[in-house]
Amino acid sequence: MEYEINSDTLAIIPYQKGKSKILELNDEYIVDLTPYQVIENSCSYYGSSLNGRMNGARSILGSVYKTPVMVEETNNLIFFPTTAIENEKNVWIGSNNILNYDYYGKIIDAYLEYGK
Repeated sequence: MEYEINSDTLAIIPYQKGKSKILELNDEYIVDLTPYQVIENSCSYYGSSLNGRMNGARSILGSVYKTPVMVEETNNLIFFPTTAIENEKNVWIGSNNILNYDYYGKIIDAYLEYGK
């Protein structure tokens, strides 16, 4: 199953080897792509590349750890990695459905729409 990130996408979570669980506002999907591949394919679908999006973010923000990626600019589809993007345990979190967050030292708890 192919998947393009959209305004309902909450998070992209590693599931099993080579797969991802996609959390949406009202649904969940399992796709045969890694989270990295989902982000990369979605950037391409919306007319850029993951590398191009990362370079653009770095040129604006400077060199930052866990660089956010604007997958699609019209709908502000911005996703944040939880670790290095190449890490197989990395989760991508969509900023457009974060309701609130709490800091605990170096840890952040993000509360997504509908409590997931």
